[in-house]
Amino acid sequence: MHHINPLTAALLIAISAQALTANNTAEIYQTGDNHSATALQGKGGEGSYSRQEQHGSSNQAVVDKTEGSRQVSYQYQSGSSNQIETYQIGGYDNQSHVEQVDQSNSRVAVDQSATTFNYAFVQQINGEANVADVDQTGYANRATITQGGPEGATSGSIGLYHRGSSNELTAVQTGINNWAFNTTWGDLNRIDISQTGTGEMGRLTQYGHQNTVALNQSGIASQADVVQSGERNDASITQSGYQASSTNVLQFGDDNVATTSQVGLNNELYFEQNGNGNSLTAESIGRNLGLTGSSLGNNNIVELVQSGSLNTLEVLQTGNDNQATVT
Repeated sequence: MHHINPLTAALLIAISAQALTANNTAEIYQTGDNHSATALQGKGGEGSYSRQEQHGSSNQAVVDKTEGSRQVSYQYQSGSSNQIETYQIGGYDNQSHVEQVDQSNSRVAVDQSATTFNYAFVQQINGEANVADVDQTGYANRATITQGGPEGATSGSIGLYHRGSSNELTAVQTGINNWAFNTTWGDLNRIDISQTGTGEMGRLTQYGHQNTVALNQSGIASQADVVQSGERNDASITQSGYQASSTNVLQFGDDNVATTSQVGLNNELYFEQNGNGNSLTAESIGRNLGLTGSSLGNNNIVELVQSGSLNTLEVLQTGNDNQATVT
């Protein structure tokens, strides 16, 4: 946690207020110029706590905890022209922790309204023009987002929209102009995102229960789109090296697995699995490689390896217990 020395800090304003309802506490600490901080608590809630700490210039922070109980939020800003908004309106026992450290022109918004036991942790470190949006409704959802770090991050964007229970997202973004968005409806789904390149884009959508998706992008201008609907589906997407590769994976049903890797330039993959227990393993190494296909049925297996340049491959399987291997 960050600390202020009250004997040396300039223009320190410390406000510790107990709201009209029982045992609510709001603390605001500011050093610098032209900051704005707002804390709203009350209307029947109790036991909520908020702390806002601002250093630098022209930062804005808002916390709204009306109509909820035992809500906790912490907001820290250093830099200039940053913005944090946290909404925990209604609901119980939600927690939000947001830090903007050495940032400028960045924004974080957290909405955990009408929910219970949700947790959001967002860090933006050593960067500018980054955006993070967290929207969680349900029970015991968890989001952990880091933008920047020693490598920094510029113009990154991460968004998530969770509806359900016990869903978990972990996302790390460094680099420049990376974008990721996750939509999850259901329970016990898991999302892992790592973007460390430039101009990467990832859209991950899950409907159902106990699905898992992992996205790792470390190249330039690659795109990935994953849709999973059902239960216990798993997708792992890796894109690295050079630029402009694209991956599209669709899985409908239960217990399907897709593992794809692209290394090179201008590679494309589009594959759909519709049924139960299907498996795709695909690796593309080279440039201008194309792979399309589908498995429609149950317990089908596809294993593909592409290398070189200007190669195209199409695989279509219909039925059950089929296997295709191409190297």
